[in-house]
Parts: sequence; structure tokens; C-alpha cells
Amino acid sequence: MTMAPFGQDDIGQLRSVFEFPHLRKRAHFLNTQYRMPLVIGSFISRHVYSHKLMTVHDITSKNACRFLDVKRGQEQKSGKSWIVSFSSSL
Repeated sequence: MTMAPFGQDDIGQLRSVFEFPHLRKRAHFLNTQYRMPLVIGSFISRHVYSHKLMTVHDITSKNACRFLDVKRGQEQKSGKSWIVSFSSSL
């Protein structure tokens, strides 16, 4: 599984340099990231880049990422993003 290039929804024909044979020969996959906490970087590496993305830093806290079950939540647009609200009486 790979993610579509940023802006793909806005520009339907946008393609990656890896999709052009004459550019692919000179393209390099940048395999190191320095900003995402390890738990997030590892998830992205595993599910998006087939374990090819490395994380280089000391942020190893698992508190950087939490998953919540919000199946009864309501999505609302907030600027260019979305928020989910739900009743606190769960």
C-alpha cells in the first residue's frame, strides 16, 4: 500500500517522479525521518513504506499516539481538517 502524492485530490493527473521511467533512474527514496515520534514513524514505515522508513532520534514515548473508539462520534469540518465530537457519558 502506498499513499497518493500530496495534492492528488486537487490535481487528478499528479504523478510521482517514480512513475516516469526517465526520472526514476535518478530518483532516490529518502528513507530517514527525524520528526515523528518512534511509535508513529514505525506505524507509517510498516503500513505505508513496507518497513523502509527509518526513524532517527530519541523520542520513544508511546504517549505520542493514542487510539480512541469514536464510532458513535460526529465528524465536523474545522478549517481544513476534521474533528470528532462525542458524548462524554460513554
